[in-house]
Amino acid sequence: MSNNVTVAPDRREYGVGIPFDDVDGPNALIIRTGASRKVITRAAAAEGPNAVVYERRLGSTVWTEAA
Repeated sequence: MSNNVTVAPDRREYGVGIPFDDVDGPNALIIRTGASRKVITRAAAAEGPNAVVYERRLGSTVWTEAA
């Protein structure tokens, strides 16, 4: 008997953020989110040179800068 196990892809959410320094250190205000990195990258470009694309795994609360 064969076990065909399908692993779900690592689902991510992307966001446009404006980085700023807080009293606790670096932080970012996430202003728009979506499932498509391509769309979010275009939205970040439209926001201006200070906007950064962030990502997080679904189910997580931690946003990191997208590579």
